[in-house]
Amino acid sequence: MFHYCMLLSRNLSDQLTSAIGRRIVEGEYPTGEVLPTEAELLGEFGVSRTVLREAIRALAAKGLVETKQKVGTRATGPENWALLDPDILEWQVQATNGDQRGLLRSLVEVRTIVEPAAARLAARRATPEEIADMRDALADMTAAMEAQDDEAFIAADLRFHTGILVGCHNPLLLQMNATIASALRMSRDITIQVAHSSETAMPLHAAVLDHIASRQPEPAAGACERLIGRTRDDITSVVPGVDFDAG
Repeated sequence: MFHYCMLLSRNLSDQLTSAIGRRIVEGEYPTGEVLPTEAELLGEFGVSRTVLREAIRALAAKGLVETKQKVGTRATGPENWALLDPDILEWQVQATNGDQRGLLRSLVEVRTIVEPAAARLAARRATPEEIADMRDALADMTAAMEAQDDEAFIAADLRFHTGILVGCHNPLLLQMNATIASALRMSRDITIQVAHSSETAMPLHAAVLDHIASRQPEPAAGACERLIGRTRDDITSVVPGVDFDAG
């Protein structure tokens, strides 16, 4: 019972962290604004004081709030946020307001910097088992595309790109997985509007895998660059004002 209560409290704290965090990211609590009082938040969410304080500590660790005596808890600006935190990335991607072109450009730029280099390393280091996992993910992408199951396609696509990072055998690069996943999901929500985008992407993914499996580092990096370039072209055709070439 003790452990069950601890898990229940942890789950409630995570949910409350997400609820308040989304409000900050979406600007419902603007930068510098004092959040509702503890009593008000307890009344709104119906949680214990312990759960609320755990959530506030979690938000502070992510840089979303700061608490000062006699002032209260204030929402901070994006310059203070842990922008690579998986939760903050997800909340930004799913934000329902504001212009997301800047975030989209930043995420795709990160992919452009990280993934070709990762493909180069994976061509040198990936084990046969890791290459087999990437091949399975590619097969699942094909099956999902044929079934017109976009969620399954995204899940398999994430597995494929995660597999490249795993194949690098670099734990620091693997920490970039949340950023890459956010970029993939956000861009996929856009490129799905482009006719035959999945069909066009499949041979590009296959080329990346073939070069990794054949232990060809430079061609693997080049194929990955072409894959991301295709994504950039699709995004540009759908979202006006996204300039990936701006200085």
